[in-house]
Amino acid sequence: MCTGKCSKCIGVVLFPLAVCAIISNLLLYFPNGNVIAPDKITDLVWFFHGILGAGILVILPAFMMLGAGGAGCCANRCGMLLSVLLAVLGAAGGVYCVVISSLGLISGPLCDTGDGKYIYPFRNDTFT
Repeated sequence: MCTGKCSKCIGVVLFPLAVCAIISNLLLYFPNGNVIAPDKITDLVWFFHGILGAGILVILPAFMMLGAGGAGCCANRCGMLLSVLLAVLGAAGGVYCVVISSLGLISGPLCDTGDGKYIYPFRNDTFT
């Protein structure tokens, strides 16, 4: 299999995954389909890890990989360099998304205590 065909196959897989990451991050702003105040939304959502990290920074190399299947693509040094740089950018976006998501899992959800006050009940804020 030519590297152009392989990269085209990877681009076809990356594009829907990036769109799913963007949609998933957008859904975090509307819990249960309701529009709520910004102070009642988890603070790590505002880092746009799904939109920027796993979305836009992965869509760029996906588009490059989709266009890599043309004739003579392996002889183009500038195109190959751009492909490698965009792949590094996509990997950095994926790492950014994983780090922010992991921090979100560590701190836990933002919960209503019943009296209208929102706190992170599982976050360890003690400084001993």
